[in-house]
Amino acid sequence: MGAIRKAKALSTHVLWVMSLFALLAVGGMLFVVLQALVGTDHVSIERQQQLVRHAMEAQEARVSKEQKSITWWDEAVEAVNARDMPWIHENLGEWMYQFFGHDRTLVIAADDRAIYAMEEGRAADLGTAAEVLPIAAPELARLHRRFAEVEGRDAVVERSVKMIGGRPAIISLLPLLAYSEELRVRPGEEHVLVSVQFVDHAFLDHIRDGYLLPKARIQETEATGFDETSLPVLDGNGNALAYLAWKPDLPGREILNQVLPTAVIAGLAMLALIAFYARSIYRSSAEIEAGRLRALHLASHDGLTGLPNRSGVIQRLERILPRAGEESIVLLFADLDRFKEVNDTYGHPAGDDVIRQFAARVTCLLGENDMLGRLGGDEFAILLRNLDTRDDISVICERILSCASEPFSIEEGTAHVGVSIGYTFLHPDMPRSESLRRADIALYAAKREGRDRFVAFSQEMDAALRARHLIEEELAATLARGGRDLVLHYQPQVSGRDGEIRGVEALLRWRHPRLGFLLPGAFIRLAEDTRLVAKLDEWVLRHACRQAREWPDLTVAVNISPCSFERHGLAGRLLRIMHEERVNPSQVEIEITESVLLKEGKNAAEELQQLRSHGVQVALDDFGTGYSSLNRLRMLKVDKVKIDRSFVQPIGETADSTAIVDAIVELGHALGLLVTAEGVETERQREYLRFIGCDEIQGFLFSGPVPPEAINEMLIEERQRGAA
Repeated sequence: MGAIRKAKALSTHVLWVMSLFALLAVGGMLFVVLQALVGTDHVSIERQQQLVRHAMEAQEARVSKEQKSITWWDEAVEAVNARDMPWIHENLGEWMYQFFGHDRTLVIAADDRAIYAMEEGRAADLGTAAEVLPIAAPELARLHRRFAEVEGRDAVVERSVKMIGGRPAIISLLPLLAYSEELRVRPGEEHVLVSVQFVDHAFLDHIRDGYLLPKARIQETEATGFDETSLPVLDGNGNALAYLAWKPDLPGREILNQVLPTAVIAGLAMLALIAFYARSIYRSSAEIEAGRLRALHLASHDGLTGLPNRSGVIQRLERILPRAGEESIVLLFADLDRFKEVNDTYGHPAGDDVIRQFAARVTCLLGENDMLGRLGGDEFAILLRNLDTRDDISVICERILSCASEPFSIEEGTAHVGVSIGYTFLHPDMPRSESLRRADIALYAAKREGRDRFVAFSQEMDAALRARHLIEEELAATLARGGRDLVLHYQPQVSGRDGEIRGVEALLRWRHPRLGFLLPGAFIRLAEDTRLVAKLDEWVLRHACRQAREWPDLTVAVNISPCSFERHGLAGRLLRIMHEERVNPSQVEIEITESVLLKEGKNAAEELQQLRSHGVQVALDDFGTGYSSLNRLRMLKVDKVKIDRSFVQPIGETADSTAIVDAIVELGHALGLLVTAEGVETERQREYLRFIGCDEIQGFLFSGPVPPEAINEMLIEERQRGAA
């Protein structure tokens, strides 16, 4: 069967080839005659097109020439300056209509406002100018500029063909000038005479009568009829506004119709066959080419915004890097702040709307030689050229910050984001990868410094980042080895009433092999940025639970980072560690900050509720320093609040701090919560806290963070005092 199918296919192919050769033979016999006749028609059409094109060009020039007859006129300058409307109408507007057939005439003042309008010989309302002025604005601006260049000593003309009211029209603009030196018109003072002549009336009559084209007409599309031809009516930029179409004189076709009907039929059949094949080939080629162009475009452009993507940005960067020695070129990285909240709150379609609107806003701020690209997600790259100073860059960055701070309209209402920007100057000897790395480092610094700001790359920043990366690698290596260099110290929490130790807070320390004994402030933020903090929290909890087995009567408090709540299932992981270390969950206290609720919201509340349902106590740390509110206390359902040291240390020194401490203790007790005061360092603070009924006290007055052996000694001393 396969051989038969191949044979049929070969026969079909041979048949097509033979048919083609037969048609070509017939076509060969007719070729000489048809070539001569078609050539005759082509020459005729080209001659007619040339004549019509010349007529159109001559008409455009004629409108300006007709204007010049009245634009050098002292009385005209005096009349427009004096706003003598009857004189202007009689000698300018009515004259141009009656003698030259101009359909509309406008007089434009130096401030580009119309002071007179004529339409079809009658003085018209200035609203007529409102239709023409926006269309003629580019020509008007060029005329002012050119008039200034010749210092008002020569007439300059601007003309074009534009669409006015859906009709193609010749628009010509000349300044009104005076021969007298006393009335000399200086740049910035010129009145401009604007003439409008529509192409589709008097001009068509001239074409029909003067060139024997009785069916000449203006139409919106190019002529497609078999016996029609057309010329585009072009504007100043070469764009087709309409088409002047007519039925051309075709002497060759007349001969063909009369003498060779049989040849025409044979020729048409051959042409139809050729057209069929050509159309198929054209379609295939067009589809292949269109697919290739689409693939090339998609490879270097972002589908959401149409901007260059990362690949497109890199290509542009490689092209302009060699020029960085000749001009100042800056690479900016911009990253939207709080964009994740928009996606999480309103959904990804809303996020896409914000991306598109931000791209449009920034595009409006850039020059024609600048470039905006989308690297992916909410990160953009901007290439700025010809900026001389850092002040110039600051102006652009401030504008970008400002446009990002404006509300974004989305289907659900409005969204609010910000933007962080990092930038670096390009150098011709700097590799592309290094340019991208420096801009990324600067962006990272802007994010770390608080967002909604712009930061320039510096070598110090690079060195700090390298040191930070080194610490990050060392911390990851330490955790991979089971936290061999990590230790826990414990700070006692004592009863506010009798001073007995009720619990301890586990505080992490790192015995760094190069940098020595590091407190959490030196590496916790880094751990949060790199997502190592979840492993760090679990390590602290596991080792604190092991120690807690030796102190069955004490509560052991462990700090949990807000970042650990970003990964679902935190409560299950913490409870599993307690179970593996054989510690009663009621002996463990989890300390959190209010930012947990701000970041994770409902999910964090559910995780905490699961922990509390198994007996784990929850303490709200640094209470009063963040976004404290009764609603958050109610939502989090905590067991304890801890007063921040910034309120405790000024007790007795400032009335505000003392009043805040009083209020927190009273509020906590009213909600049935325990209250712990941190940072207690003096007997005065301790006595006052005991006086107002603070439940627990923690601070250097009793002990700083110490190794577990020191806690053991404190417990022994406490039991000895109790026995005595």
